[in-house]
Amino acid sequence: MPTENRTERRLVNSRHMFSIIEVVLAVCILGIGLVYIMRLYGTGLRSARDSVARKFTADSVDHFLHSYALQLKDPTGDFRNWNTMGLALPSAKPGASEPANWTVWQNDGCTKSWRGPSGSTDIVRIAQCSNGAEIPDFEAVYRIWRDTVKYWKYDGATWQEINVPPDQALALNVEVSWPIVAPYENRQKSLFRFEVFRGPR
Repeated sequence: MPTENRTERRLVNSRHMFSIIEVVLAVCILGIGLVYIMRLYGTGLRSARDSVARKFTADSVDHFLHSYALQLKDPTGDFRNWNTMGLALPSAKPGASEPANWTVWQNDGCTKSWRGPSGSTDIVRIAQCSNGAEIPDFEAVYRIWRDTVKYWKYDGATWQEINVPPDQALALNVEVSWPIVAPYENRQKSLFRFEVFRGPR
């Protein structure tokens, strides 16, 4: 191959090499792209964490409310729990303050609950974990209060709102707030309601 052709080829190749400015710009663009990808990754992790927490919340409250209702309806001792656990609940949501010291209330291995040292059940702390795990999968504070169960009755001319007497039915309201390490005002919260009917005595 003639020498002139080799020289022309080298000159052509040297014209297509990247300058230092182009390399710096490319690295900057790549860096900005990586920063945005990492931000999206963090957002995705937070969304996944919140989704898992909401599922644990629903499962935990379902278990808690059915257990609470079962205790309320226990006919042993002429429904004593109806008065001590049901009618003793406040008729408005408890405030933001929480007990400084918790005492263990129930523990079945997978679910552990605490209440305040006074023995009241209007503010309860719940922790759920997998079998054998030392760290809970989910931990939250429940604020529990009651209100009246109502239904509507048509008398042939108008609809009337009827209140069920509290010695026959209670509506349990539960506000779940988590994570418990955060101040109350900064927590995520979910609200649940469950109606319990005493049944025949």
